[in-house]
Amino acid sequence: MAVKQFAVGFSKFVIGVFLALAVIGLAGVATTKYFLTRLTHLPERPVYNNDSPAQPTAANADAFTAPADAPPTETAPQPAPTTAAPTPEEEAPTEEGLYDATVVQAIGLLVRSGPGPEHGQLGGVDFQDQLTVLEESNGWLRIRSENGIEGWVKGGGNVQRSN
Repeated sequence: MAVKQFAVGFSKFVIGVFLALAVIGLAGVATTKYFLTRLTHLPERPVYNNDSPAQPTAANADAFTAPADAPPTETAPQPAPTTAAPTPEEEAPTEEGLYDATVVQAIGLLVRSGPGPEHGQLGGVDFQDQLTVLEESNGWLRIRSENGIEGWVKGGGNVQRSN
């Protein structure tokens, strides 16, 4: 009788351990599947109050440009009135441009063939690149970079006037 009770008790123990391991294993598999599913899909693009309704979709978003709704007063720094005549050193870098500027957008900027996101891409300029601003139009700047690329970039806070 003692052997029979031992065998019943031992079998209950073995079955209990097996069921516990099965439950823990299945919970681990389910947790892994959940997190893999959650991490393989990109979250939706956040929408902010200052986004314009004509903002590009995530499929064709231009990661190198700022939102198109920046007020015109912030798009291009206005030249400071000078009372003294500029020295020849200050005039030389502009090369018939309005002013010199530096790219302050950390990810750089796309250079386009015209003033707007609908125009084709000609190349790009990197963070801290020196530019010559040739023209301004509706928040867009026609520029010439140090490496000879000439085209349009989004103004706003993307470039800063060089002193």
